[in-house]
Amino acid sequence: MHSHQFMPRIKSFEVYYEMEGEYMNEISPDRFEKLPRERESTRFEKRVRKSFALKMGWKLSKETLEIGRNDDGTPLLHEFDLVSEDGTIVGECKSYKWTKSGYYPQGKISTANEALFYLSRVNAEEKFLILKEDVSSKGKSLPEVYISRSSGLMDDVEVYKYIYGSNVENDKLAKIRSKGKVWYHKLVARDFLDFSKKEKGTTRLTKIDEEMRSHLQRIIKAFDTSVS
Repeated sequence: MHSHQFMPRIKSFEVYYEMEGEYMNEISPDRFEKLPRERESTRFEKRVRKSFALKMGWKLSKETLEIGRNDDGTPLLHEFDLVSEDGTIVGECKSYKWTKSGYYPQGKISTANEALFYLSRVNAEEKFLILKEDVSSKGKSLPEVYISRSSGLMDDVEVYKYIYGSNVENDKLAKIRSKGKVWYHKLVARDFLDFSKKEKGTTRLTKIDEEMRSHLQRIIKAFDTSVS
């Protein structure tokens, strides 16, 4: 068995085993303690997938999708935690905790910002970020505090907090942010309008479609209104 593979650990009546293929090999307690444990993030992903399957009938799996192209034309890929068979649903799972001292886990939670960036690079009908609920000693929800600090990066991504129950059937999924406007749209709209002003009347651009200009101006106004 390759050392990088996860080997399930089993303890039964103080007798320790490790799985190797279909066989259970009895091992010493010391050997048992040295065997690799499944990461918390992996367990969380599996639980979320099972919950979606049970409650919403969605079959979601880890899938690698293209998120861009390198300068040499090769595809830039990223493996997403939750992807539907038809690719219309794409999501990421993250599991964080308040620090032992009760502080916001600034370093670890930065990976959620990375997940938001990756989600911004795919075209899907439903994009969401699932955050495991963790409540501080002061009663603050970590997923909700994260939203209050970073919602400007979330654009059209919905955010849910996942609340553990006694088993997966009793787990709860609470939406804490609905999809919003896409910041890139405003940037593209402004770039196009600036270009149209510079090039209007030239051989490169003799006429700007007024309907398109009005549409782009509405996008910019919508953003400006939501911020003010």
